[in-house]
Amino acid sequence: MVLYAGVFLGMSIGFGAIFEWTLHGARVYQPLPREKHWAARARFVGGGLVYVVAVIVATFNAVAAFVLIGLVAVYYIVENTPASPRAGPLSRRPARGLKGTEMNSCH
Repeated sequence: MVLYAGVFLGMSIGFGAIFEWTLHGARVYQPLPREKHWAARARFVGGGLVYVVAVIVATFNAVAAFVLIGLVAVYYIVENTPASPRAGPLSRRPARGLKGTEMNSCH
């Protein structure tokens, strides 16, 4: 179970690093305002702290560690990430081809 919890911790570190990379520079279509970075980090990588606890707990009690990992999964299922004010519920932008041409899925 320590290995299982460790794998989740490793994935959390990887996804957290990718998320941090997206916060800086013009790497996303709709950048997050700078004043909302810390709140977004807490929501996105907060599970990593629980995974650290799960690794420690797993050395003593595998079932309790599994429950902690499951609770993180439930949190991320029900967590409500705020939508961008510019993006409506049905908004879509066309996919871009290699040279900036629009690609249509229906021909």
